[in-house]
Amino acid sequence: MPDSAVIPATTTFRMTSLAWALAVQRATETLRTDSTADAPDARPDSHPGDEASFLAGLDGRTRAGIEGELTAAGITDDAGILQPQWLQALQLSAVAPIQADLVCRSGDSSTHCRVNLFDGRGLGVEFTRPVATAADGSVAPAGVADVVTVTLFPETVLWPVMARSLRRFPELLAGDGGGPPGGADAVDPAEPAEPADAAEPVRATVHLDVRSRAAGTDRQYRAGGVWALSDQLYSVRTAGPATAQRPVMAAVDGGDIARQLVWHVLGVQEFLANSAREASAS
Repeated sequence: MPDSAVIPATTTFRMTSLAWALAVQRATETLRTDSTADAPDARPDSHPGDEASFLAGLDGRTRAGIEGELTAAGITDDAGILQPQWLQALQLSAVAPIQADLVCRSGDSSTHCRVNLFDGRGLGVEFTRPVATAADGSVAPAGVADVVTVTLFPETVLWPVMARSLRRFPELLAGDGGGPPGGADAVDPAEPAEPADAAEPVRATVHLDVRSRAAGTDRQYRAGGVWALSDQLYSVRTAGPATAQRPVMAAVDGGDIARQLVWHVLGVQEFLANSAREASAS
């Protein structure tokens, strides 16, 4: 089970979402002079244009406060200029070949962890925001994130970094990602299991999305998973023909989320390697 606070070989800062948005804006402005540079992502729950407009309208005292956060964290120097290692990390993250999102909802809040993987490293941004459940069961954001956790890390600790965003239920946090996912509990798509009688209430839901696009092509890789934690952990899947699919719930062991994450990252790496080989052979 990953430690919730200390993960070896990582650099982690907790700051206001506005401070991180300012760091991203500074990187974008610096890289704009390079026509080949891509702009990095701002806060995951907002649009970069919205962030830029809001930052431009801040009063001097507020702006000085968030600039002080970046300086204290070592992301910018005393003159407000991005440190070279952070500028490079934001630039590489903007063109990262692999992206992964993990969203955990429990009660009236959801925690989001977005990770970009590049050159054996990763940049993760995590935030929590309130959510509201409507009468029909649909869930929607009820506010914005005020604080983000930003982590630079080697890819070898991807699972501990992403697992830090999960609620502290042992069933969600178990495992280290070793071995193929599913095991004896895997559902054969040709013979789907019947929905399990999960005990109410559902304590947490988890959504995983891993994706990539082969450079210079329209070929994409996308995989993920959905889990519900009730009396035990269930993998939520679909079964049946395309015109009449239905959800099914299969009981899985507590390491399933970790295994699925690692398995899908290995899958996307193989996809990118094969695409590169095909491109070089053509």
